[in-house]
Amino acid sequence: MRAAANDHRMKRFFGKNDILLAAALLIVSAAALFFLRAGDAGKTAEISVDGKPWASYALSEDRVVEVESEHGRNLIEISGGSVRMLEADCPNGDCLAHAPVSREGQIIVCLPHRLVVKITGGEAYDSVAY
Repeated sequence: MRAAANDHRMKRFFGKNDILLAAALLIVSAAALFFLRAGDAGKTAEISVDGKPWASYALSEDRVVEVESEHGRNLIEISGGSVRMLEADCPNGDCLAHAPVSREGQIIVCLPHRLVVKITGGEAYDSVAY
């Protein structure tokens, strides 16, 4: 009789606590996605090289921008309200693999060229107090 009781326990794969833990993890994950999502739709692509502003372009106007500096050359495409790196002569090309960005706070970085494309828009704040 004792062996039958052990067989019954072994057949039960998930217990009540396992299901509660999985549900709690799903709720925490959903909350994190909600709070960590990117901002609203951006309005401007701000380009900087070596940490200094280089140019700023409206996302509403389609264009291809060439950025040439002492570090290298990049082509940036603004199309359909989003920005992507079209060409870069950097050795690894990681910036080329980046998905297009269009939401406030999203960035594309070409580290070898010290180039940053940041999406901005909406209200600007000097600081935020918590």
